[in-house]
Amino acid sequence: MAERSRLGDYISTIRSGVPHMISDIKELARAEIVPSAKHAGIGGLGVGVVAAFGLFLLHCLLWAAVFGIAIFFHAVVGFGWLGSMAFAFLTLALISLIIVIVFGVIAFAQFRKVKAPTATIAEAKASVSALSNAVTEGVSEAKRGVINRHSGDSSTYVG
Repeated sequence: MAERSRLGDYISTIRSGVPHMISDIKELARAEIVPSAKHAGIGGLGVGVVAAFGLFLLHCLLWAAVFGIAIFFHAVVGFGWLGSMAFAFLTLALISLIIVIVFGVIAFAQFRKVKAPTATIAEAKASVSALSNAVTEGVSEAKRGVINRHSGDSSTYVG
């Protein structure tokens, strides 16, 4: 009959294996996160540049719209140049306000639909609970002296 391992042997095996496992997990996380963080940083810089030039482009288009509306007011309505410019700015401000309100309402409605990932949280809690239960049962079996053999033989040794 094979000699049975003691509970202390199991615990020392677990204690010596856990730091190595944690170290391996850290290395894996570092290997995955560093390249992703680099790409995210470069992508964020690209989005910033696009946003800056996009805002400048929008600014130029708005000024062109003001001048176009001013020419319309001057030619069609018969206002002077100063009055045409004033009404052009007011008209563009009103159009911009309407656009801001419409997109603000749409954005607010979309933010209200954001929900927490309840299924993922429940699955994570269930996994932690299952792991905790497995460890507790394993320790309980080790304390009772039950050793399951994985060599194809279904017999157990009870001490």
